[in-house]
Amino acid sequence: MNQYNRTLNFPVVTAADGSAITTKTAAYTAGDCVGGQLKCHFGTDSGGLIHAVHLVDAGVQTEPVTLFFYHTAASTIADDAAYAPSDADALKEIGRVSIVAGDYVSETAYSIAHMRGEDVNINIPGNQLGTQGTIYLYMRCVAAADWVGATDLTITLDIWVD
Repeated sequence: MNQYNRTLNFPVVTAADGSAITTKTAAYTAGDCVGGQLKCHFGTDSGGLIHAVHLVDAGVQTEPVTLFFYHTAASTIADDAAYAPSDADALKEIGRVSIVAGDYVSETAYSIAHMRGEDVNINIPGNQLGTQGTIYLYMRCVAAADWVGATDLTITLDIWVD
């Protein structure tokens, strides 16, 4: 049984190279990968628990997406390609979070989805599975989607670390 010390991190999800998440501004087809492989470095190889996911959309598009979380890098899927993980990726997946249009709250300049609760609680295994303080993500659009600006999306995670 994991014992979380409840030290809360608020790491930002980035592109695999550490830069900001970028999307294309033309329409994505339903089921496409948005932004390519993403990652989140939370700073400990002891593991933890993703307690909440926050998705900010500066373009107020409120597009429904599914986030897939992996304990180590999964197969490479390019931005705007069909999200098609391999069989081997199933062994690396540690959870997923669905965000629908109704989960967003829109303000004048942005919309934001705060996802919490038992559907978000994702256990991050410790170093025995190779996390080394970093997890990987893919974002799949649920329906045809487009974003106004290429850097409109920001994802942060609330993580209780071991």
